Amino acid sequence: NAAPPQHPRAPETVRGTAATPSLTIVLFLGVSMITRSRALAGPQSRNVKRLRLCAGRTVSGDLRGTKRRVSEKELRSDDAKVGGEDHIDSITQQKPWYRKFVAEGDKVYAEYMENEWGFPVLDDRKLFEMLVLEGAQAGLSWATILKRRDGYREAFHDFDIKKVSAMTDRDQLALLKNPKIIRHRGKIKSAIGNARCALEIVEEHGSLSTYLWRFVGGKPKINNWRSITEIPTRTVEAELMSKALKKKGFSFVGT
Repeated sequence: NAAPPQHPRAPETVRGTAATPSLTIVLFLGVSMITRSRALAGPQSRNVKRLRLCAGRTVSGDLRGTKRRVSEKELRSDDAKVGGEDHIDSITQQKPWYRKFVAEGDKVYAEYMENEWGFPVLDDRKLFEMLVLEGAQAGLSWATILKRRDGYREAFHDFDIKKVSAMTDRDQLALLKNPKIIRHRGKIKSAIGNARCALEIVEEHGSLSTYLWRFVGGKPKINNWRSITEIPTRTVEAELMSKALKKKGFSFVGT
C-alpha cells in the first residue's frame, strides 16, 4: 500500500468558508478532510496565526499586494490574542475573517479556527474524530459540537478506532445517559459502527488516511472563494466520498 501523502502544516495555503450546518465530506480544507464548507471573506483576510507560520520569511500576495518580511515582534503583538473580544490584526488591520460566522466571545470556536482549521490531517485517529463529530453535528451547529468535544473524547476512548469498534450494546445504553455528548441513539450507534468500518479500511488500504486522501489525488484542494455566496453546497469530491463510505457501511456521512 502506498504511504499517505506528506503535506506541510501550512494553513496559509489553504482556503475555504463558512458555515453551513450540513455535513459535507471534502478532502481539501485542512483541519481535517471531513469538514463543512467554509470560505475566506477576501484576499486581505489572513489572520495572525497564519502569518505566525511565516515569521522571518517573505510574505506576499494577500497583504495588500505587498511583499515583505514579517517579524516575530509583530506576530507576538497583543492584537494576536485568540478568543474573547474581537481583535484587529496588527498586520491586516482587519478583524479575523471567521468572525463572519463565529460569534463574538466564542473562545472555543475561535481557538479551533486559529489552531486547527486549515491544516491537512494525516492521522487516522484525528480523521476518525472529525468523522464522529461531523456525524454528531447533523442537524445542529458546529459550535454546539465543539463545546462537547471533550465529552466525546472521554466517551469514545479519545477516538481510538479499535477501542470504539469494541464498544458493546451496554456501552451504547450508557452513552444515551451521558450529558456530555449528543444523546442521539442513531448517532451513537453510527460512531461505533463507523469505527468497525474504518478498521476494515485500515486492513485493506493500510490506513484510513491513505484511503480518504485518494479522493483528492493525495493533496489538499486549494480554493479561492471570496464570499459565502460562491461556496457550493456540494462538490464532486464530496459526493464520491460519501457514496464510497456508504457502500462500505458507514452512516451519517451524507453530503
